[in-house]
Amino acid sequence: LIRDIKARQSLLRETLIDEDEAFEKDFIGQSDIQDGVIKIAASICQHLNFNRATYREMQSSEDAFKYLRSISEKVGIFIVLAGNLGSHHTNIDTKTFRGFVIADNIAPFIVINDLDSKAAWSFTLLHEVAHLWLGQTGVSGAFVENKVEKFCNDIASEILLPQKEIECFTPNKSDFDILTREISNFAQTRNISSKLVSYRLFRQGYIRKKVWDNLDSFFYNQWIINRGKQKSINTGKKGGPNYFIVRRHKLGKALVAVTERMTYSGALTLTKAGFLLGVKSINVKKLFDSSRSI
Repeated sequence: LIRDIKARQSLLRETLIDEDEAFEKDFIGQSDIQDGVIKIAASICQHLNFNRATYREMQSSEDAFKYLRSISEKVGIFIVLAGNLGSHHTNIDTKTFRGFVIADNIAPFIVINDLDSKAAWSFTLLHEVAHLWLGQTGVSGAFVENKVEKFCNDIASEILLPQKEIECFTPNKSDFDILTREISNFAQTRNISSKLVSYRLFRQGYIRKKVWDNLDSFFYNQWIINRGKQKSINTGKKGGPNYFIVRRHKLGKALVAVTERMTYSGALTLTKAGFLLGVKSINVKKLFDSSRSI
């Protein structure tokens, strides 16, 4: 998957350069760890024009992600959803990767594992954006014990759930059932994942690591159960979403738009456009048409 995305990103980068559209992104590598979490989080919010109130007002965590993805694409970041190589037979577990980033100053790419819960997509996106600010290309896992990964986690956490706010949240930690329920309710009203809230509680020292580990396992298992139920519901439904609309959603508006423009200008052949979009060349224009119909 990484090789595939790197090849597609490289083609896009070369095309932008050839067509004199290679505008450097000044935010790539503009910060380092010494700047601290608060300063970098504030810089990201300002550059993306991120409004936390607007994010939380969205009807669902998926809508909140769409808002965050849109403002990120506006500053030139390409954001792709991909958890396999085009078939469920090649699904990549979220424990292997939640996302990865190519910190290129011309065509920065972020890939989010869409097999993860939708409530976690926004956090992963901001985690990868933090990597862009640090100028680091790499694969990100699930809260791994790595200094830079922890740092990027803390930046994403600060943007979605500021330290001042989590300090005021004191759920009942003497009863595990009540604790999970209060965390879930707190998370849902903010369009964030319960795992993020429990992580924040752990990082501020409100709960011990053993409790956090138990919460992490609990919320992961709950997600697995709910995903199974949703699959059963979808299996019973007739038909399904249009393939090209789903594909466009995974690719993101920014990548589809620039590929369409470059194709019709003659800068990209249908074969190269198909490679960029991950579809057969004969289906490229169908994908463009589905994009306009949304």
